Amino acid sequence: MGKFCPKCGSPVGAQVKFCPHCGEPLTKPVQPIPQPTAPHMLQRPVMQHVPENKNKQDKKKYMMIAAAVLVVVLIGAGGYLYGSKSSQSAPVKQADVMKDKPVEETEAQKSQTNDKGTSKTDEVVYKQYVNSRFNYSLDYPDSFVKTQQPANNDGVQLRNPNDYATLDVYGAYRSVSTLDGDYQSVLNRITGKLGYHTKGGNWYVVTWEKQGKLYYTKALYKNGKKAVFTLQFPAELKDEYSPILDHMEPTLKLN
Repeated sequence: MGKFCPKCGSPVGAQVKFCPHCGEPLTKPVQPIPQPTAPHMLQRPVMQHVPENKNKQDKKKYMMIAAAVLVVVLIGAGGYLYGSKSSQSAPVKQADVMKDKPVEETEAQKSQTNDKGTSKTDEVVYKQYVNSRFNYSLDYPDSFVKTQQPANNDGVQLRNPNDYATLDVYGAYRSVSTLDGDYQSVLNRITGKLGYHTKGGNWYVVTWEKQGKLYYTKALYKNGKKAVFTLQFPAELKDEYSPILDHMEPTLKLN
C-alpha cells in the first residue's frame, strides 16, 4: 500500500510532500551530506634512462619476432586457400552448420510489443461510477468490468479479468447504523491479518490480508447516508495497486 497521513489517515502517494486532505507536511528533515575529501595528488613518474645498447638489442629482438609472425600468417593463408578449394566438392555435414544465435529485441521492438499486448501499468485509465439513488460517485480503473448490478440500485460489483481483483461499491441510509458501530463491526468480522485501520469525523479506513489477498475498504458518511467501497486484489500485486488506491481513495464523493 501507499503511505498514509499520520494526522488524518488518508492514503497519499510516495512522492507527496504534503497531505492533499489536511495539509500535514510529510517530509523528513534532510540530513547534511558529508563533503568528499580532496583526492591525494598523484606523484609524477620519474623517467629512467635506458642504455643505448639495450635499445638496440630490443629492436633486433622485435624484428625477429615480427618476421616469425609473418611466416606463420603466410602459412595459415595458404592452408585456408587450399581448404576453401577442397571444401567446394566435399559434402557439408549437419553438425558443421552453426545455428543462428537469437537476437535480442531492440527498445523499439519492445515498445511495439507492449503496444500490441497488455497496456502499461503507469498509464491506467479511469472511469467514474455514479449512483443516482444515494448520490455518490467513485473513480475506478477501466480494466474492471461490471459483474453484477443489484436490483435495488444501491451499488455495483466489478472485476478485473486480468488478475481477478474485485471491487464492491454500495450506498445505504444511516437510519440505524453509526460510523463507530460500523467501524467496530468491520474489525470484528476480520478473520485474517489486520493491517492499517483508522477513522475520522465522517469516514473510516480498514485494511487486512487473508489467504494471499489484500483488502482495502473505505466508508464515507454524510447527510444521513453512507457510501462504501472495498477493493480486493492478490497480495503479490501490492506495488501495482498501491498507486491505483492513491487515485481512487479521494474520488469517493457523497452529496
